[in-house]
Amino acid sequence: MRTRTIALFLMLFALVATPALARFVVMDATFDSRTAGTQLGRGGAFQGEPVTGPFDLLDDSIVTESVGDMAVLFPDARILGPSEMYFGLRDNLAPTDGKLTARWTVTPQSADEYRISLRGSDLSTELITLVFDSSNHLAWTDANEAAGNFFVFYVGGAPIEFMLELDVDDGIYTLYFNGSAVVTDEDHGLGAHDVGALVFAHPNDGNATGSLVFDNIQLDWRPGEAPWLLEANFSDKPAGQVIDTRGAFYGEPVSLSGAEPLVEFGPPLGTKALVFEDGSATSTENARFEFFSSVEPHNQPVSISFTLDVDQLEEYLVYVREAGTSASAFLSIKLRTSGQVQFFDAAGGTTAYHFHTYTPGVPSVVEMHFEPILDLYSIWWNGERIIHRRAHGITADEVGSVLFGTLNDADLDGTLYVDRIRAHTLGMPLSVDDDATPTAPAILLGAAPNPFNPATEIRFELPAAAPVTLDIFDARGRLVRRLVDEDLPAGLHRPMWRGVDQRGQRVASGVYHARVTAGGFAATTSMTLVK
Repeated sequence: MRTRTIALFLMLFALVATPALARFVVMDATFDSRTAGTQLGRGGAFQGEPVTGPFDLLDDSIVTESVGDMAVLFPDARILGPSEMYFGLRDNLAPTDGKLTARWTVTPQSADEYRISLRGSDLSTELITLVFDSSNHLAWTDANEAAGNFFVFYVGGAPIEFMLELDVDDGIYTLYFNGSAVVTDEDHGLGAHDVGALVFAHPNDGNATGSLVFDNIQLDWRPGEAPWLLEANFSDKPAGQVIDTRGAFYGEPVSLSGAEPLVEFGPPLGTKALVFEDGSATSTENARFEFFSSVEPHNQPVSISFTLDVDQLEEYLVYVREAGTSASAFLSIKLRTSGQVQFFDAAGGTTAYHFHTYTPGVPSVVEMHFEPILDLYSIWWNGERIIHRRAHGITADEVGSVLFGTLNDADLDGTLYVDRIRAHTLGMPLSVDDDATPTAPAILLGAAPNPFNPATEIRFELPAAAPVTLDIFDARGRLVRRLVDEDLPAGLHRPMWRGVDQRGQRVASGVYHARVTAGGFAATTSMTLVK
């Protein structure tokens, strides 16, 4: 019983949301695979397409900008009234925290009236809006600056690159025009508000002239909180000792292969880091990190990030795999003696793709996003997105581990420094009350029967008396019903959920999540209602 309790404690602790430095792709629309003359569907962010909206006239078409470069032509189709295209976020997300970065390119075909706005989930609330007028003026507006603020002349037929960085918590944003900041740390004036869509529009301007051509819509979100799967920061580890292999709960790897990495002060990173000395001329040496309890998130996006540096041009590796010692590789990154950074994946087989360069003594921050539903991944290197939604080629398995080490390069040169290894998933919106005094966690034993109709028992055990809440969420993370909100004694508890919401109405069939929170700890289990 003690072994099971400890294992479950680690699992529950892992699923608690912590401040995140994760990055997730929430919208990515590039159109090079589309056929000229066709129209976009309205399949949403997963398909790289817009969503339907109240002023969508379905009059867009794919056009060729240059060889192999396709874009969307969006004409003004109304003399009176607006026409608009709405690009929403994945899973109907509407972030209210963290940081959102939006990028896109647009070419006004002629001097006319256009609007591009970042809006709330209701699609009508405009947070920040770009206003093009027929006199070639380009201005920005927000709730504080409703009159518009001219900042540049635009030229019909000339492409423009925009980037908008929004601190969602504080409503502060910075706007870039062709790489230069034109608005810095401006308050959009709406207080706390969500972000739901990027909208391209022709306003009610009394004519039906002018067209926008746009491409490369990218929205990335850094949540303020996200459930963490791995946190390995070596600043609190003792220097000069070989790293232990107790796993993710301790911020350590689960196994070492040939390597004996030390925690040392790494001059390139300016702090303590995990240090790999090349110690073999005949084999690779690595440390393998797995996620908590060997979790491989199913149908949930995964964000992995880390900081690395080297002392000289040599051969080093980073592998992203399933959990386990003999696991399929989603991605292999290799740093070569040429200074090239190469990547391999199952989709490309043994083909090596050069995608960046590295310089000894210059730290690199690497961020990855894996999308299991679509079997895609993206990579940022020092903030620059260099791999865009590429297929990794593994369709049946889930991301579960990351390896760092040195390659078999026939010499004994080179040192690799690694720090700040993190993995997060969007997952369920779990949280911990910072003011709460944690007690022994609840052990969530699951729901039975499962699947169920019309009712199921949700079973959890309390090692000690604790204040408990038990909530039911739908598949999108929306609260359906609070079943328990009271102090409970130690022991086994078996509340019944009869498939109804807070108003007593029957809910639709589908997947639901039960979250029990006790003494500052939280855990979740899934169950399926069938009819």
